[in-house]
Amino acid sequence: QGFDVRTLDITSDFGADLVGKADDTGLPDSSVDLVLCTQVLEHTPSPWLAMEEFRRIVKPGGYAVISVPHVWFYHPHPGDFWRVTPEGLDHLCRQFGFEVEELRVQGGTVAALAQMLNVMLYGLLGKLGAPLFAIVGTTGDLLDRAIPNPLFTLNVACKARRLP
Repeated sequence: QGFDVRTLDITSDFGADLVGKADDTGLPDSSVDLVLCTQVLEHTPSPWLAMEEFRRIVKPGGYAVISVPHVWFYHPHPGDFWRVTPEGLDHLCRQFGFEVEELRVQGGTVAALAQMLNVMLYGLLGKLGAPLFAIVGTTGDLLDRAIPNPLFTLNVACKARRLP
């Protein structure tokens, strides 16, 4: 498709093209058209520094697509510092020179409750509970679609354009 896709991770253990952090990529100024940052900012002690880095490396008019958990279990890999609301993600983007073009919540109240139930069941049953996890997750997803409520959501995602 003509895209040059490079991955960045805190280690090269899993085949990342670049080793660095969201707040210190090592990339040149205005060198990328798009930053895709999924489920990372909660692991960053200072997500505002990551946003500052994204602004630095994204070309004017380029994009950042970011997703963060809102309701999720504690998962320190290596640390787990934040949960972000839709308003919080919008603020982070705007504060660092991005115009939010689209902001979405993913998974509403019922999906979040099903996720919490599955985490509790996993603690009790371990991997043996996999069939039950599938039933709870699928039921939660179906009910979540039938009874949408974005106030207690699993995830927040946005597409934001870097301003000049």
